[in-house]
Amino acid sequence: MTWFLFLCSQIQSSVKQSTMQSNNIRDLLRPSVLKPIGVSLSLVVFGQMSGVNGVSLYTVSVFQSAGTEMDPGLASIIFGGCQLLTVLFVPTIFIETLGRKTLLVISQLTMVVGFAAFGTYFYLSMENEELKTSLSWLPLTSLVVVIVGYNIGMGPIPWVITSEIIPFRVKGEEYSIEKVARFIDSYLHFVFCC
Repeated sequence: MTWFLFLCSQIQSSVKQSTMQSNNIRDLLRPSVLKPIGVSLSLVVFGQMSGVNGVSLYTVSVFQSAGTEMDPGLASIIFGGCQLLTVLFVPTIFIETLGRKTLLVISQLTMVVGFAAFGTYFYLSMENEELKTSLSWLPLTSLVVVIVGYNIGMGPIPWVITSEIIPFRVKGEEYSIEKVARFIDSYLHFVFCC
């Protein structure tokens, strides 16, 4: 019990000390802060630019345009179920065992394979209608591969890395900058991609 009280007093003194310090713009422009902010923003923006959000938001439309025999609503439910299962279990199991960098690389390679298969399906289905029916399983499978790839790395790891590399004294300011970057990125996607 005394260990717990000691820990609580340490946390309270740390919080008091951090609230007494005020930050200014010069604190954010130091190289020891600017580099982690750049890494964090890069991970966040590249994760947003991967295209997963567009696929996730327009799943039914994507499957309708694929023209498969499967009901687009059912395909969307399967896609969402795979997304839910992978986001809940996979990162928590592998993030500490494989490491962040390895998971990011695996995530990006998996997404590339999934998007390449999805694009190949659309290319081949435009060329040959017979091939379209024989490969009707490919759109759902490839998008499940994409979402699994995103959820094992590019989805959760930028949040983890950001919380680990940003110095404590500027976390609030950095999170504000990151949110603004996310909103600008979302706006640009909306204006130019939709």
